[in-house]
Amino acid sequence: MSKETAKKVNELKKKHPKQKLTAFDIIAKIVTVALAVAIFPIAYFKEIFYIEIAHSQSYTYEKIAIADIPEIYDLLQMFTTGNEDYFKKLIALDIYRPVIVALVFLAIALILAFAIVIVTIVCRKLMPTIILSASAVVSMIISYGVFSLGFAKPALDGEITIAQLLNTSNYLVSIVLGLVGKISAIRFDTAFMTIFFLLVAIFIWTISVHIVNLGEKEEK
Repeated sequence: MSKETAKKVNELKKKHPKQKLTAFDIIAKIVTVALAVAIFPIAYFKEIFYIEIAHSQSYTYEKIAIADIPEIYDLLQMFTTGNEDYFKKLIALDIYRPVIVALVFLAIALILAFAIVIVTIVCRKLMPTIILSASAVVSMIISYGVFSLGFAKPALDGEITIAQLLNTSNYLVSIVLGLVGKISAIRFDTAFMTIFFLLVAIFIWTISVHIVNLGEKEEK
């Protein structure tokens, strides 16, 4: 590098010095990362689905977490022995398409939450985190809307029966399931709502920090 080039580089560095993170910026990053990291154990261990069956004079309900799925899968396998394609056929049903779409958008939100952790640690600027958190919030809203309108509403309106949910074509089984009761509530539960509010909190928090930093720059 020539002396003139080196001189120009030094002048540019003096004009645009590398900004150091303040104590406030570090705390802001820690809070953002902590909120984003908290999403993952909640998503896995807390109940994400709530289903309620109304009987003639009572009701039963079940709350399902992602951590419970392997146990539920093993339990259903006991009742579907000899029907190896049962789960493939179940997932392929049109009534479950909104559920799959909703879960895809939920997965996107979780991926964005992971990206928030990485970007917040690596990047000095807040704008990427703001964009990621806003995108995650939108993904959660889409997930909720698709699930509620495409799956929960038809189930509550009686358009989807318990027999259809279990994909049984046996006439006697369908009658028995009809006598057992009908779906009185089905929705996303604690985990989903907690994840949503944590993402909203990250978005509001990063926006607030960004505004504070802009105000400090203007004062300087």
